[in-house]
Amino acid sequence: MGRESGGSCGSSSMSGRTVMFQSPPGSDSGEVGGVDGSDSSSSGSALSLSGGGGGGNFEPTLYGQRWVQLGLLSLLALLSDLVCFSMAAAPETWSNVYGHNPTDLVDMFLVANVMSCLAVTDLTRLLGLRKVIVGAAALMSTGCLLRSGVPLSLLFPTGGAAAAATAAMPSYGQELFGTILVGIAQPFFQCTPPLLSATWFGAKERALSTAVAINFNQVGIGSAFLLGGALAGPERGAEGLAAYFGLITLACIAVTATTALGFQVGGCVARHIVISAAAAAPAAAAPAAAAAAAAASFHSSFF
Repeated sequence: MGRESGGSCGSSSMSGRTVMFQSPPGSDSGEVGGVDGSDSSSSGSALSLSGGGGGGNFEPTLYGQRWVQLGLLSLLALLSDLVCFSMAAAPETWSNVYGHNPTDLVDMFLVANVMSCLAVTDLTRLLGLRKVIVGAAALMSTGCLLRSGVPLSLLFPTGGAAAAATAAMPSYGQELFGTILVGIAQPFFQCTPPLLSATWFGAKERALSTAVAINFNQVGIGSAFLLGGALAGPERGAEGLAAYFGLITLACIAVTATTALGFQVGGCVARHIVISAAAAAPAAAAPAAAAAAAAASFHSSFF
């Protein structure tokens, strides 16, 4: 059995016959379609073999859910860069509230980002794409909660004689820690679009889907300049900054919840089927199907 990075895709070879298989969206059972050109009624997969004289023909099934997957990953990438550059358009407000340069936040974010990048590949291979994406989204939501002052500012309000800026926002240390958490989460949205494309999209769509997910990082940066200037300008002070960070937090929680519910397992697009002349006889179909099913069960662990 050969293993192919990309999720529940896999291959099995028997008697010179190599069969690529796919699992339907939301399925991690490892069931595959029939190798005789018919779909498996139990799995919903569309695996088609035809042709004689050693030839083969395969038409992969593309699921509409693939666009939902792409949209969720793109939104997570957008939000992560929105957090990173949240104060780019309102540095005066940040300096007035905390007395620190907002570039310090970006520096800490990028350091955490680089360190996290080293673990993305291994963790994705170990846990699967869905688990790392949902986990990273939850981590980003936690960081945003800390940055917006929820829940710690509600539990330990400064109040009293403290300045309005301090009362409206959490401590600087809490801001830094929340930013670091988001920095750790971001590589799981930036480094995985090629894997998502290989898993869900056809050959002619992969360049487009990868480009869309990656470029949503730039949309996040642009959003930071637009929203930051409008919501957290110097004239709005700490209250505006608190409202701005609160809005980011609510958006992140909403996308994270949707990701937990909607980011599916499977949906793999099988890419190649090779049938050797020696294995093209109908007698080879049954053992090849059994081998493919066994391979599917093994490879389902990737997701």
